[in-house]
Amino acid sequence: MHRIFCATHKALEAERQAFHEVVGAFNEEHAMARGILFVPISIPVNLTDKRFYRPAIDDNVRSSRYYLQVVDGSLGPAEMNFEPDWLLARACRADGRMPMRGVLAALKRLPEGSRPEVAAAEFRASVAAAGVDGYFEYADIAEWRRQLAQALAGCLRETADSAADQPCQAACPTE
Repeated sequence: MHRIFCATHKALEAERQAFHEVVGAFNEEHAMARGILFVPISIPVNLTDKRFYRPAIDDNVRSSRYYLQVVDGSLGPAEMNFEPDWLLARACRADGRMPMRGVLAALKRLPEGSRPEVAAAEFRASVAAAGVDGYFEYADIAEWRRQLAQALAGCLRETADSAADQPCQAACPTE
């Protein structure tokens, strides 16, 4: 079993729910036949302040094989900010003793003329230069599902090959 932690904020609840559905379907169609099970991990939408749960969340990030940060025009409210999780995931990825083998970002395309919050704009701009294993952009839930399935295919290849130095970059290339 390999955990995939998906970080979203409340406005991206549809993406969080679709994440669980896509991972489940991907397991059935592809992963289980290869003896692999991806376990989707996320923060439920009804949790309004995750600061109290920081130790448990950190443990979940540390024990994950993949981390996926989903961002639109906001990083969410301070009590639900995922920046510490993102930084922890990247640190885990850099530490070969940790199970983390891929840190990915999914950037929701913003409507024409909209401006992201400053922190989200900085995050979006830094993703390409951040040394992440890959990122993708999507416009809607249908595209989110397709792109996520592609990223999972790359993660499955990496996991099946047990190649610690070859993250799921092939299916989720840096644009």
